[in-house]
Amino acid sequence: MEKPWLNNDAIKFLSKYILENPNPKILEFGSGGSTIWFSKITLSLTTIEHDKEWFNHINKNLYENKSCNPVDIRLIEQDYYKVCQDFPDNFFDIILIDGINRVNCAQASIRILKPGGILMLDNAERPWYHKIYSMLNNWKFYKTSQIRSDLSGKTSKLRETNWWIKP
Repeated sequence: MEKPWLNNDAIKFLSKYILENPNPKILEFGSGGSTIWFSKITLSLTTIEHDKEWFNHINKNLYENKSCNPVDIRLIEQDYYKVCQDFPDNFFDIILIDGINRVNCAQASIRILKPGGILMLDNAERPWYHKIYSMLNNWKFYKTSQIRSDLSGKTSKLRETNWWIKP
């Protein structure tokens, strides 16, 4: 099974959360391995992608993989965080932010995430995302770090996948 390109602690956390909360409603900003992985474990996945080529690639993988559930995958090339306007308050259980405009995505997601829901940010070590921390300063916070190895065995720099639980 394809796994999200998140750090191991984040994948373990999500796996446990989904086991304890079956069929969660998930919103994902940025598609990839997580899209395939999520689509196999929930019937309610909305994925927003800005890159047309990558959108076509992921859509093809979803179609060809018969173990994937249907996905509401949307190509929105600009200001895709505005898709949050399409959803009612407290709608999603999990929101994964792993695409462009992450600060705007986080801000727009607050209203549509359920109390007790998970807002997860990949590549959280990047200083330009630190504005998100102040937005969510009263939420329960988890920080995880990992040094990555790619398929060739080369090691990349430290990566953080952090998440907050909405009060």
